Amino acid sequence: MTIRIARRNMFFIHAPEEEKCTEAQLDILMKINSGEYRLVKKNKRSSVWNVYREIARPDGTKLKWRYFCMGCKRVMQSTGGTTSNLRIHKCHARYIKQNAHLTDGSHSYNHAPATPASQQSPRVQKPKTKRQPSYATQCEQFYEDPLTQYSDLEDDIKEEERTLECERELESSNSRPLLKLFSEENLSVEPEELEDEGEAETAETEDQVPIELDLSDVHHTSSDISHDVIEPKSEESGYHFDASAISEAESYAKAWAHAFLRLNEDQKFYAKRSIDELLVLGRLERLNISTVTSLTTNL
Repeated sequence: MTIRIARRNMFFIHAPEEEKCTEAQLDILMKINSGEYRLVKKNKRSSVWNVYREIARPDGTKLKWRYFCMGCKRVMQSTGGTTSNLRIHKCHARYIKQNAHLTDGSHSYNHAPATPASQQSPRVQKPKTKRQPSYATQCEQFYEDPLTQYSDLEDDIKEEERTLECERELESSNSRPLLKLFSEENLSVEPEELEDEGEAETAETEDQVPIELDLSDVHHTSSDISHDVIEPKSEESGYHFDASAISEAESYAKAWAHAFLRLNEDQKFYAKRSIDELLVLGRLERLNISTVTSLTTNL
């Protein structure tokens, strides 16, 4: 038993393969500029075809794997029919960046290609209408602007005058500040002498009245007084300062005063506090290298 299979008429379409373009880029550009070659947009949804155009010959055929970039005006070649190298081109990347809110699927083939910034038409700027100032703002400008203009200058002048006055007082003062400090606290001999002189004067005024005494009483009182004679204070108990030491202390105090005037209020508070602590430690004879923080720490 034989089975016969009927032959069906098979139709084969032999489409002529498009020849590979061998023309140089310069020749293609010259023909495009002369009008011999036309630029045709490919009706595809890919964003690549919004940047590139196909190049068509006069007979209607198109150059194989050659495309014209609308951004940099160059002829680009695709790798084996794919658009991978066309996608990474700078003009296409710029187009994607400018149209980031659009997806590849939403690009229509009628979408205009991205033109560079140099070819964009200049924007028409709207004329800015200047708002007329009101009467209140004019009054504020008239009365406030001159004051605010010179307020900072007046403050600077006042500060400079204060510093100059303080420096003049320090330079013109004949009294020695440190000597006065030590004389009032540690060498307070003159007030005691003044008090003794005042008591002596009052005693003399009281003694001006004649008093009659017996000789026996006088001898007795003199004998008692001889045992209670007040001995003068020894000079060894007081402090003696050399003239060079006093001048050195005065120069240091003057330099410290000039530096103190340039500090702000917070710095003045901490500076006075630290100086007072050092003076107290010096009076208590505890001022040494271990009690001064700046010498024991690496500042």
